[in-house]
Amino acid sequence: MSQRPSGDTRVSAPTEAMRPGALVFAILVALALVIYAWTILGAARNPGDWLLILPAVGIGVTALVWAAIVDGRKFLRSDARPGLRIPESVAKPVILLLLIAVYAITLPFAGFDIGTAIFLGLALLVQGERRLWLVLLNAVIGTALIVWVFHGLLRVRVPLQLF
Repeated sequence: MSQRPSGDTRVSAPTEAMRPGALVFAILVALALVIYAWTILGAARNPGDWLLILPAVGIGVTALVWAAIVDGRKFLRSDARPGLRIPESVAKPVILLLLIAVYAITLPFAGFDIGTAIFLGLALLVQGERRLWLVLLNAVIGTALIVWVFHGLLRVRVPLQLF
């Protein structure tokens, strides 16, 4: 049985830097599932067709988004990527711009009301708000106010899902 000498100071191997490939793949597959589900709605012969597909797509998208969130947190942590750290002053604006782009692309599918509520909630989270009740309250009240102004006062036709 071999023993290490008392002066042996071995350092564990450095952890390999995490690559964003899994994160990008999860987001792309979730997007593909959403597009697939959207095409089912138009091509369905009866409600039974989309009642079978949409729950599976919902579960798949939820799992992939959760995986993207978990992997994204690991990717953004400084210890997961030694030597490469994006300053918060740069990351927040970039994330918000990407969020705006995703909001604009998904607006025709999600509807103005649902899309705006999700966008407002995510924007508050990106800006650092961590109280979930406040995020939800602001998203719902803010969306209702924006929908009322555009739809009720200005008479702008926007794609609505709920109102």
